Amino acid sequence: MDSINNTVKLTQQQQRILKLLFKFRFVTAKLLAQVLGIRTDSTYEVLERLVTSGLVVKVYEKHYRIDRRAAYYYLSKSGVTTVRGLLDVKESVVHALYKNDTATSAFIEHSLDVLACSHSLVRTFLVGLIYSQRLR
Repeated sequence: MDSINNTVKLTQQQQRILKLLFKFRFVTAKLLAQVLGIRTDSTYEVLERLVTSGLVVKVYEKHYRIDRRAAYYYLSKSGVTTVRGLLDVKESVVHALYKNDTATSAFIEHSLDVLACSHSLVRTFLVGLIYSQRLR
């Protein structure tokens, strides 16, 4: 873990993305951009830097283009170790994350749906909160 942190300086944005990957396991760039409220091209840039540094794995197969599916991303084993250090969590908590590379496509789709639902609920709650504040 120390060698990763010494060779790769993580920005706040990169840390946010790693933490979201830790929490939801799988993301697409478009969904991540919506959750973070940043442009999709900026999201791609940050994700590609994390892929290049070996902290994140990108999965995109040829048939995804025909199926109009987006690439998805997940934490690599060294990414899991890095996030463990950032969040100071025990090994037992992250054990399942080391198996990301063997997840079924149904589980990956489920994880993406959970992130989309979570984002939708947060947005709805915040809009409702703002609206109720204006009524006062």
